[in-house]
Amino acid sequence: MTETQIGPVGSGAAIADDAIVPEDIKDGITRFMRDGFTGPVKLYEPDEAAEILREVRVKNQDTSRSVFKNSMNYDRHLDIPELSRHVTHPTILSTTRRYGHGATRRPCSVFSTRS
Repeated sequence: MTETQIGPVGSGAAIADDAIVPEDIKDGITRFMRDGFTGPVKLYEPDEAAEILREVRVKNQDTSRSVFKNSMNYDRHLDIPELSRHVTHPTILSTTRRYGHGATRRPCSVFSTRS
C-alpha cells in the first residue's frame, strides 16, 4: 500500500492511495493537506471559552495530581476535568473522526475556539 503525506512533514499523517474518501469531506482533506490542520471549528461561545481557559490556567499550576511528572505538563487532560471535557468534546471527536478515520492513519488536527 502506498500513501500520500498530509499535514506537516514528520507528522506521520497520510492518506492511503486506495482510500475511499467521501465527496463531502474532500475539500476539508485538501485544506488539511495544504495547511496541516483543520478549522477553525467553533466549540464555545467567547465567555465560556474564557472561563474554561481561566480554570485550566489555575489548575495547570498545581501539578500534585498530574499523572506523569514532566516539565512540559503533558497529559494534563487526565487530571484537569476542564481539559478532559475539552479533548472529548463531541465536536472535536466528530471532526477528528470525519477527517481522520478511514482516510488517514491517525488524526492530526489542531482546533480553535475562535469563530
